[in-house]
Amino acid sequence: MSTARRLGGILVAGSAIGAILLWSKSVIAGATCKYTKYDGGVPKPVRDAFVERMAQTAQAMDFAKTGLPYGVLLAQASIESGWGASKLAQCNNNLFGIKGAGDGNPAWTLGKAKERIAGKTIWVPAKWANFSSYAGSIAKWNEKVILWGAHNVKDPARFVLYLWAYGWATDENYGWKILNQMSSLGYGVEVSPQVAALLQKHKQMLLAGATLTQRRNFVTSQVSLAGVASLGGGFLEWKA
Repeated sequence: MSTARRLGGILVAGSAIGAILLWSKSVIAGATCKYTKYDGGVPKPVRDAFVERMAQTAQAMDFAKTGLPYGVLLAQASIESGWGASKLAQCNNNLFGIKGAGDGNPAWTLGKAKERIAGKTIWVPAKWANFSSYAGSIAKWNEKVILWGAHNVKDPARFVLYLWAYGWATDENYGWKILNQMSSLGYGVEVSPQVAALLQKHKQMLLAGATLTQRRNFVTSQVSLAGVASLGGGFLEWKA
């Protein structure tokens, strides 16, 4: 039976006792990094350790003071990094699939990114950000959220839609994946029929090959910017 506890106001999953091990691991030596690959899925002890490490890092950073939804942060990190077990997470401390420069040395690593275009998977060249720690990766997530204005969105479900439509992912099911992961981690939120319809609309746009500009116009058309004097002031009020 699993347990859960709170660490600094953050829900932390407990470890199961007597779990049946259906996985194996192998250590792979890359050009610049030695990392562990899990076959058969990431084992629960590793998932639990990741949740614990995320909670401790967020607490040390005073993440609660940002006012941003920790449940979204944790859900995104767990999906994007494969519970911290992806090569990108182990070698670059990159928890969110962030491209560009990080605070590490070197600042980025060349690789490939999987994108979904009109329902088809393609691989494109990418410069993956390299971070010196989990904290650096979380700080860059905060920076993007503020840069895009998503931090002004009060409702977590709409916050997820905003990040998705603004360009965090091209997976046509990404929004619901994040929301479902939040629920499994104990951070479930109510999704109103209006927001569910917007999530579905955005999925349809992705399947139809919508551009990033079209996606951003779609999500910003659903909000009123009146009263928001700067990136740090006021809240976005949804029309839906």
